[in-house]
Parts: sequence; structure tokens; C-alpha cells
Amino acid sequence: MARTPSEVVTLRTTHVLKTMLERGFTTARDVGGASKNIANAVSEGLLSGPRLFQCGRALSQTGGHGDFVRPDNQAHCCGGHSNENLLGRLCDGVPECLKAVRTEIKTGADHIKVMVGGGVATEADGVETVQFTGAEIRAITETCDLMGAHAYTDRAIRHAVENGIKGIEHGNLMSAETAKYMAERGIFYTPTLATSHVWNRDPYNKMLPPANLEKNNSVMHAGLRAAKFAYDAGVIMCYGSDMLGSKQVLQTEEFAVLATVLPDAHILKMATINSAKVLKQEGKLGVIAPGAHGDMLVLSENPLEDITVLDQHERVLKGVIQGGRRKLWRL
Repeated sequence: MARTPSEVVTLRTTHVLKTMLERGFTTARDVGGASKNIANAVSEGLLSGPRLFQCGRALSQTGGHGDFVRPDNQAHCCGGHSNENLLGRLCDGVPECLKAVRTEIKTGADHIKVMVGGGVATEADGVETVQFTGAEIRAITETCDLMGAHAYTDRAIRHAVENGIKGIEHGNLMSAETAKYMAERGIFYTPTLATSHVWNRDPYNKMLPPANLEKNNSVMHAGLRAAKFAYDAGVIMCYGSDMLGSKQVLQTEEFAVLATVLPDAHILKMATINSAKVLKQEGKLGVIAPGAHGDMLVLSENPLEDITVLDQHERVLKGVIQGGRRKLWRL
């Protein structure tokens, strides 16, 4: 696989950020791949896009979900967009985990992402696997208190929470009992349901090997049930998409998928107030109030009556105001 030229990466980054803002996302929490330099470029006005809270590279054990080198020693990630492991940083054992989290903090990470279970996009690890030892995770959580974990199963979720992690990404295979366990401990939960549905249709299903598509099918339908378990248990839920590469243009599809199992008002809260809480930005993001950043969307239809209109942004979104300034205006 040829290395993607840095100039192409820069141009793609510029396009992705601009189009995210034009879909109405004024702030984004990136959980693997973005850098402080990109976040600074947005805040300085050099790039148009959502303000970024980024984790740098996600932390993974060798052979874990952040290890994108195949057993045949060929790198692979996310539809073949790069042969470099730009999403993950490998670390094994307590000393390496300490160094990895300190390195990410040194390079400007706003939060830390830990791969605590297997996933869909990597070949070497099954979705059911539990990754990192308790001591390794505690080395990370005792160094940084703002973090989340990639985890699909009850075992992986509980392993993460028991060792100090405060947020769970995906969680498609969680049970009602684990949802209650999370709610009792104030754990944040970010379901990412639409990405599984997208991987399962043309042309995206051609971007993953057959074994990965099989894993994707195993989590796709279970995710809807998990989101309902979390809602019923009172878990603090946040909006996320997990749309990588060319799938990025479909990030609003999560609104439509969530709407099949959750109330409209709750989904809107996930994308605003709750997402501000996970970043410790209450009062600044997700609200229109004195002292807030001044982010607003102008819509021709009411998402409280039908949240799926946010997945029809080209028709419904008439204006994007970020930091009190017009970024998109179609009125």
C-alpha cells in the first residue's frame, strides 16, 4: 500500500473539517488521529471547521484494536486510506503505558482514548477480546482523568470502568445489567450505531475484508438494543459517529438511526448538553447562555419534533453560527 503524501493528507483534512462545520458540527471530540496542531489551526482561524478536542493517538496493546498491522505484516486501516498507524500508539506493560499517556499529554492531547476490547476494523483481535491488564489501565487512568475506552462487550466495559475509565465508546453488546452498572457510576456512553449500518452496504462493504464484515454484522443490530438499555437505565449518553475516511460525509446518519429507538429530545441532548459534559465544558458548549461560546444552528424545521431533519442538513440547515460568527448562511 503506497504511503499517502502529506500534501494530500493536509488537503483532505481541510475538506473534512470544512464540510463537518457545514453539516452543523461546531465542536468535535476526535478519538484517534487528529492532532493539537490541527486543533490550533482551527482555533487560530487558519482552517474552517469545528473546534477540536483531540486525543492524539489512541492507546492500544500490541495485537489490540489500535494495532493496524496485519498478521502478514501489511498495514491496513479504515478502507485503506493509509499504511501508517496514525490512529493508535502501541504500549505493553505499565512502563510503556505510562510513557504513552505522558507522550500524548506532552504533544497536546485534550483527553486519552484507550482500546480496552476488540473491534471491527482490525483483523487480529476478536470483538469479544478484553485488552490491557488492569495494572496497565490503572497506569493510564492514574495519569490522566479525562478519558474514554473503546469497548463492545460487558467484560470489556466492566474491565475499563473497574480500572478507572469514565467513558465508553460503542458498547454495542452491553446488557441491561451493565447499563445499570454504568449509570450507577456516572459513566458516559457514546453509541456509534450508524457506522455499522454503513459498513454493511455498497460501496463501503468492499473496503473491509470478509472477516471484518462478519464482525461488523455481529455488532450492527445489537447496538440498537444496547442504546435502549442505556437510555432506560439513565446512562449519560453522548452523540458520536465513528465515521472514518470517505464515510465522514454520513456522520449525521446517526441521528436517523438513534431515532428508531430513542426520543427526539434525548438525542438532541446527547449532541449538545451531554457532549459538553464529557469534555468538562458545561456552560460553554451545548447551550445558548451568557458566558457560552455562542454556537447556534438556524433550521427550517424543528428537531424536537423530528430529529431526523438533522440528517437532511442540505435541505434544513440554513445557518451555522460558531463563536458568535456566521460560518454558513443560506437565508
